[in-house]
Amino acid sequence: VKASGGWGFINRSGTMVIRPGYSDVKGFSEGLACVSVEGKWGYIDTTGSFRLEPQFDDASAFVGHVAYVEDGGQAGYIDQKGAYIWQSEK
Repeated sequence: VKASGGWGFINRSGTMVIRPGYSDVKGFSEGLACVSVEGKWGYIDTTGSFRLEPQFDDASAFVGHVAYVEDGGQAGYIDQKGAYIWQSEK
């Protein structure tokens, strides 16, 4: 949900569960959501705590425990700890 402080998350009942504060968000997948802060993407868990700090130029949802990310001239797939499984130049 978007509010004056940025994007946040509500549950199915409409209760705010993660306060607005992100410049952009993508939905939750495998317990993590992509969130953008000051132009960089990272991942938060369902409590709103960062699991991977904002560091990527772009990021996608986790599917099969891997996610596609872009950072500078590099692109690749990371695991949920942020380690690259596969990486190459864009």
